Amino acid sequence: MNAHDIGTSSATAAALRSGMQGQLAVWRSTVLAHGNRLGWKIGFNDRVSQQRMGLAAPVLGFLRRDRLLTSGGVFRMPANTVIKTEVEVAIRIGRNVAAGASVAEAESAIVAYAPAVEVVDVTQPLEGIEALLRGNLYQAAVLLGPEQYAIPSEPRQTIQARLHVDGKPIRESEPLRLPVRFGELVQLAAETLSQHGEHLAAGDWIICGAIIEPLVVIPGSRIEVEMSSFERMSLGFIAP
Repeated sequence: MNAHDIGTSSATAAALRSGMQGQLAVWRSTVLAHGNRLGWKIGFNDRVSQQRMGLAAPVLGFLRRDRLLTSGGVFRMPANTVIKTEVEVAIRIGRNVAAGASVAEAESAIVAYAPAVEVVDVTQPLEGIEALLRGNLYQAAVLLGPEQYAIPSEPRQTIQARLHVDGKPIRESEPLRLPVRFGELVQLAAETLSQHGEHLAAGDWIICGAIIEPLVVIPGSRIEVEMSSFERMSLGFIAP
């Protein structure tokens, strides 16, 4: 039995398995086969959203290197899309992590962390957890900021962030959206991948879920993110 199944209905557990199988089939053919492996994303990282979806734990999606953005750059919004941004924390894995690792063992595999901005395309609503997983949790692109190497042991106490839009502060981070320990999410990713014949590999990034309420953006806007001791990052949004 895995973390997803404990406290989860049999129907939801089946949907989780089917959704991940479909998602990883796409990942193997469109990402892995073309050398674009970048890492993974955590979805439904807060308890409220988990309860809404009937989940007992967060879920996993994938990131792709050919959709990696840089600070100061832009994301070109396809026509007639609804785009949201999510401020997150990213962690980088320094060695392979197998299923069965303890939280402490999983956490010791983290070699760096960084601020991140995920871009999600929610134009076409996906109904139910199976469809959400097969649709890779709306993932469109990701911006990874500069790394630091002293991994916080208590993220909820030490990491704070603020989101600015067009020069004005809009929203701040919520501590309960952060994990108690980053090792919990490394452990979850390793377990989830192992159940479907894959593994968490050295060099993989994991973005840990939105720590600020996601924000709809429009063409012509620019966001900036402040996070703890990191340099400020920015990303613009432009029409096609």
